[in-house]
Amino acid sequence: MPIIEQFDCPYCMTKSSGFQVVGSYRRNNSIEFVRGTSDYYRVYEDWFFLSCGKCTKCISAFYSLKKKNSEFGLDTAMKGHGSLAQFDYKYGDHMPKDASTDEPLYLPEKVAIPFRQSVSNVAASNWDAAGVMARKTLEVATKDIVRQRFDSEDERERLIKNTWLKARIRKLKETGYLTDGLSDLATLIKDEGDDATHEEEPYTESEARELVGYAQALLTYVYSIPGMVAKVREKVEGADSLRDHSGDSAAKTVPPSKHDND
Repeated sequence: MPIIEQFDCPYCMTKSSGFQVVGSYRRNNSIEFVRGTSDYYRVYEDWFFLSCGKCTKCISAFYSLKKKNSEFGLDTAMKGHGSLAQFDYKYGDHMPKDASTDEPLYLPEKVAIPFRQSVSNVAASNWDAAGVMARKTLEVATKDIVRQRFDSEDERERLIKNTWLKARIRKLKETGYLTDGLSDLATLIKDEGDDATHEEEPYTESEARELVGYAQALLTYVYSIPGMVAKVREKVEGADSLRDHSGDSAAKTVPPSKHDND
């Protein structure tokens, strides 16, 4: 039996459904040294992607882990059986909790507005309009990333006002602000949104729903996951601060070990 965790499914509404771990991502790896000793703790922040055993739809769940004087690779967890608790993982949070809430967490309002319109157009069976607003969501989100990430005012101005969406996506990929996978997803949203805008044939219901789902996934990875991690990290740092005042430990961030991406 693979790794199974229990959650109430936000899609099929099954209570305490068994969710199978189907993927993982290491968000952070740090080390805490214990003062006055040679001991240390490896501190990991890991995301797991889990599929409902009833409807097969996926959620994302955040877990933290501390290992004394040892390292822990994600491959060990992925090959495990039973529950993540056997590896001393501590549950942090998961999303979505309510599938009726289509809007991802921690969106800037300027990004949330076109996304809400894409969702409302799907609800109203306005398939072309839903596709157009999903593309606009991407347009606004990429400009927001530029404002947040680029220090040069001239470069921000150029990328926001004088650069086509395709070139902006490429620039965000080149600079590492979008991963290869996210840039591919962004390009797909752009191309599909262009079809909804310019093609003579009406956009279909399945195309519109799929495109809005792509936009939702992109926003989740760009905004929701970092926002949730930051929230959990605040709690962890608050606890660390209390320990530091008592003289128990000191923290230092180190590069990921060779096992982190196994």
